[in-house]
Formats: sequence, structure tokens, C-alpha cells
Amino acid sequence: MDCALAEKYKNLTHEKEICKKLSLSYYSIQIKYKNLFESENCEKECYRFIEQHFNCGKKMTAISDILGTNEDIKTLSESIRSVHMVSLYLLGYSLYQCFEDDLNKYFMQYIGKSDRGEEYDFRYTWFLTALFHDITSCKEVITKHNEIEGKQSIENVIKSEKNIYDYKLQSGKKFIPKFPKDFVLRYLKEREEKDRVDHGIVAGYNFFNSMCTIFEQKLGEEEIIVEKTDKERMLMWDKTYMDHFVFIADAIISHNIWFDEKTEKMVGKWAYEENPLNFILCLLDTIEPIKRFCEDKRSTLKYNEVLENISVIKDDERKIKISWNDVIRNCELEKWERWKDNIKKLDEWMKIDVEEGSDFLILRW
Repeated sequence: MDCALAEKYKNLTHEKEICKKLSLSYYSIQIKYKNLFESENCEKECYRFIEQHFNCGKKMTAISDILGTNEDIKTLSESIRSVHMVSLYLLGYSLYQCFEDDLNKYFMQYIGKSDRGEEYDFRYTWFLTALFHDITSCKEVITKHNEIEGKQSIENVIKSEKNIYDYKLQSGKKFIPKFPKDFVLRYLKEREEKDRVDHGIVAGYNFFNSMCTIFEQKLGEEEIIVEKTDKERMLMWDKTYMDHFVFIADAIISHNIWFDEKTEKMVGKWAYEENPLNFILCLLDTIEPIKRFCEDKRSTLKYNEVLENISVIKDDERKIKISWNDVIRNCELEKWERWKDNIKKLDEWMKIDVEEGSDFLILRW
């Protein structure tokens, strides 16, 4: 088998990183594999890892606005979803060379360079996307216990003044989302009728509202502010970053919308060239294995065992090879088949080619 995810997660480096002897995330946050995936409290360690990124960037309000109570935080920090989000982030980080240049070119069409001429860093976009996309999964099911809160979160979306659908980019161009506003709100209401809060839509709306509010309060009338933090690190607040946030919010909002229950048809095939960040999130969210193999207490495999027995590597330009060994198949046959089938069916709703071998899948787009 090619390099296992466990080995990749332990040895992640980035070409823009000054220190390459440590596995570092954005803000030079250390990626401590054993803590995240082998400790007794993996879920809490992963939640701390998520918090650390938003705290370091002084964006923690985005999480506290949506996880309004200690009970919410407790639920998420004890949930597999926190581990899934971290694994998804590290999976994307390990494959950044597949996407970074394409995303940079795409964003340059709409956002351009900041006044300081800083180069684009995939890790910034990706940590905000991956570590937030399932943040409201702890509130997804509407019950008698949380009915008022669940319906209020939906109402907040509907009444939100700051939203991606009314947003104009700094260039003056109007932002064009993956799905129109009416369709998204209809989809949200249809989910509510089934006692579900679509966690992607609610998270994406809240992300955009919170991030824009944070930056507006910090910047005031200024275009750019460079702030020195407690750890002698420089933190930049740039108005053009709000353009960045609208693309991230759109990816989060749309990442669960692939089937229209009203028409009982797929919503159309997603194209990499048209919405690359949305495409990447849905692609890797489907591939990320922890969510599938460890989703219930009956799972026989631990988090690290899943990552040690699955490989996901860049095989060529716009080509990923996913392979596994017999441990995965023999221990969790039913979950392995479901995970593999979900990946194989990506070509039903994404413009992607899937090739199957005896112990691997190859994806081309």
C-alpha cells in the first residue's frame, strides 16, 4: 500500500513553511498526531485543535456565536465530528499540491492580490473551511429538548442581513453562489419539515455573518491593519479577506446539497472549474474515512487504525489514488463497502471519473 494517512498526517510540511522539521499547521500550530488520533480523549483534543486555530487568528467569535452554550461545546467536543473535521483538514493539507495552484488562479479572477502582495496559502482557506463545515452537526436533529433553538437557528438564517447572496466583491462584481438563495432556503425548510437542521447551510450563514462582523469591527474605516499578537506574531486584517470568506461560506452552505427532494433528481453535476473550493470540500468530505468507519460505538477500529490502513495520495495532476489493505476490509466489511460505494458514486453528481481496482480507486477530474 502507498503511504498511509497516518504517516502523512505525522509528516506534513508546506513549501512556504520556514521550519520543515515539525509538522505545522497555519499560524505555526503543531500537529500532534498522537494527541489527535491515539489519546484517550481524541475528540476533545481535536476540538481543542479547532479552537486553537480560531483563537490564534482572533476569530473565535465565529464558533462561540454558533455554539452558544457549554452544552453545545461539550456535545461537539465529545463527538466524532470534531475528529472528522480535523482529519478532513489534514487530508486536504496532505494533498494541497493537487489544489493550491488551481485555487490561487481561481481566486485571482475575483479577489486579486492584497495591497501587501501576500502570496496565497491554501492552509488558510482550508482550515477555515474544513474546521468549520460540520460545526453545527451537534444541533442537526430537532427534538422536543431543542426544538425552540433548532427552529431559531433556521429563522436566523432566513432573516440574516449579512449573507453571501447580497455580497459584492471588493472589485464591484456581484458574487455568484453555487446555488441561488431561494433554492437554498427552500432546501432548508424541507429539511426542517423532517425535523432536521441542515448543518451546512446554518454553519455557512453563521460563518459569513460572524467573520464579516469581526473584520468590520476590527477595521472600521481602514483597508488594512497589521496587529502584533502576544506571541510576537503579526496578524493581518485585510478588507479583501471578506471576499475570501464569501467563497468559503458558499462551499460550507452547499456541501450537503446534491439531491433535490422536491424534484427527486440530482442538482446537476458539480464541476471543478466552476466552483473549485465547493468541489474540493465535497470530494474530500466523501473520501475522509474516520466519519464512516468510526461513526458508532460498535466500531471495531480506532481512529489511528483507520488512518494506518488507508492511503490517499496525489497520483498525477487532478488525479488521486485511494488504496486500503485487508485490515480495513476484514474488520469492518459493511462500513468498508459503504465508504467505497459512496466514493464510486461520486461520478453521479460530480464531473469525475472513477477507476476501480482490487484494492484501490483512482479519481480523475
